Amino acid sequence: MIQRVLEYRAAILTLGLVAAAVGVAQVADRFAASVLMPREPAVFTVTPQGEDVARLAPITVTFANAPAERQPEKLVQVEPAPTGTYAWLSPRTLLFQPDFPGLLRGSTYSVHVPARPDAGLPEAVTKKFTVTGQLTVQQTIPGNGDWRRSPRSARSRRTPYSASIHRSRERASGSTPRSTASSRPTSRRQRHIACGSRRA
Repeated sequence: MIQRVLEYRAAILTLGLVAAAVGVAQVADRFAASVLMPREPAVFTVTPQGEDVARLAPITVTFANAPAERQPEKLVQVEPAPTGTYAWLSPRTLLFQPDFPGLLRGSTYSVHVPARPDAGLPEAVTKKFTVTGQLTVQQTIPGNGDWRRSPRSARSRRTPYSASIHRSRERASGSTPRSTASSRPTSRRQRHIACGSRRA
């Protein structure tokens, strides 16, 4: 008698564990479906919308009823036409995923859906959205050796090292070296003395 009771208890405990496991699995599936997959709209909906859409944001079109046409290109047109992949998320929801790196920054796209009376869309609908703006330069940091001077002053400025190389090249070629600024007369008296010496 006691042995039979123990056997029944083991069987009842096993059935209870199996029922608990099945219940946990069902709850987990419902939770994943509600969290990972958003609830499908009951009416016609086009996403995304707005002026700050991410470049890789998917474009989804949900019809009120499942359309008889199943070719995505005949149901949705995106302009300007990006490259990407279509996929059906459900009998009523069509998704378009742009290829990497995504849509063009700062561009405005139009999603055109032709009329589908069988899907609950009596008239054609066009929705627009704008991709997040282009990158702009916020600050420039000058590098080492950057100078704020005109190109003329940069060309006329000559280092002692480059001047000595220039003089050595003139001597090697036999040409007369150019007079430097220090050998030229700077005052009227110096110019007068220089003129007198030339006349003499």
